[in-house]
Parts: sequence; C-alpha cells; structure tokens
Amino acid sequence: MNINMTKNINKSRFIIKGANTVIRTIKYGLKYIHQIFISATCKDDKINYIVYLCNKYNIILKKVNVNVLNSFMYSNIFHQNVICFIYPIKFYKTINMLKLLNKKSLPLILILDCISDIRNFGAIVRSAFFFGVHFIILSKKNTLSINSDVVKTSSSFIFKVPICLENNLKKTLSLLKDYGIVILSANEKSNNVIYKQNFNVPVAIILGNENKGISKDLLTESSLDFKIPSFNKLNFNKLSLNVSVSCGILLSYINQQRYII
Repeated sequence: MNINMTKNINKSRFIIKGANTVIRTIKYGLKYIHQIFISATCKDDKINYIVYLCNKYNIILKKVNVNVLNSFMYSNIFHQNVICFIYPIKFYKTINMLKLLNKKSLPLILILDCISDIRNFGAIVRSAFFFGVHFIILSKKNTLSINSDVVKTSSSFIFKVPICLENNLKKTLSLLKDYGIVILSANEKSNNVIYKQNFNVPVAIILGNENKGISKDLLTESSLDFKIPSFNKLNFNKLSLNVSVSCGILLSYINQQRYII
C-alpha cells in the first residue's frame, strides 16, 4: 500500500491506536468502525485476535507495512502495530433520552459543566458506565473533542454511555425538573456532606470545571449542593479531589445507598 494513500482518509473520521483499545472498540463500538490497519509482519496474539474479530464481524481489514501505520499517526507515536479509523460518536438530545427512561429504575444522570480535561472526561465516562448512569449531558458551547484519548481513558465505554448535547444547560435543568428529576450539585465549597443526602430519588448530578467549579447560574437551579468531606481537616481549604475521582466516589456512594443492603 502506498503511504500517500493515507491522505485519502476522510477527515471526519479519527484514529484510535493500541491493541487493547481497538479490541474493546470492536466489542463496544462496532457500528462506529470504518476500517482497521495492522502490520503485515506482526504475529502478536492480540493482533491475531483482532484479525479473528474482523473476520467474525466483517470489518474492513488491511495488512500494511509498518511505515504506513507510522504515516497515519503523523509522528512516531507508539501504535502497537494496529490503528483503527472510526466514525464520529453519535450525540443525543436530552428530551429523547428522558422519554426512553425505564420508570421502574431510578434515573441517574450526570451534567458536566465545562469539564475541560479530556482524560478526566474519559475517566468520568468509564465510571458512569460501571455505575449505571443513564446518560451524560454536555453543553454545545463547551463541548470536549471526542477523540482517541477519550476512547482510551474511557476503556471504549464512550460507545456505551449516551452523550447529550444541549445549547442551554439552564433550560435543560428546567426540562429535567419537569420530568421529576432532582438537580444536585457536587460543590467542594458546600456546607452539606454527601453522606447525609438521600439519593433514592431520580437525580441529575452537576459536576463542575476543574478550576472554576460549577457556574453560578447552574448552582442556583440546584435543589441542593454537597461536598465529599476531607479527612485532613488541617489543610482542608487547600485540598480538593480531581473531578473524575470525585465522580467515582459519588457514583459508588449512590449505588451503595440504592442497591446494597
């Protein structure tokens, strides 16, 4: 295959790399895969497994010289002898997701207010899938780029958790309230602690920007805010958790309260 052929790839598609990430993408995001390229000379067990999966699911597979893989990356980034082109992730509308909610289960929704770190976002998505979040809401004005880092850090669960894009988060909160969803905010400056809150109700949790926190207009729309208390009281004002870590703790506690006796 001529290296110049790499220029013909549609720019609307993006690349994910690494054997484990590609394998998980085949399993969780099959419909998004366009084609896969592997090194023609590599006989690694994981590469052989990818070949097997491609044959099983009729995925376009091309065996190429390793220099072709290098050219796709536009640098010497380590790709583990495989790259995969995928189509852009599909986004949803909150109103449509609300209509699909199972009334027998308690809705659990995340609202991300200007989360800016790609790896934080990926980790949040991973926790969201693990703990059964129904969907995540983002603002179109501050939308993160859903790229290979998100796919990797989310362990490819970005394909399993619906992501809603909205023009106006404040109006979206009003819509959630109309559907009986209680709006809560995770706010490190709050006087309320998470362990005293009741999560056995339909809830949407707002998580704020890594530096600025939750915007004031969204905080005022919340029924309540709460914090995860710090054990180290001496340096309390200087300590804060990474937003993705906070998310994992929060979702774990909600699951414990809801489902563990």
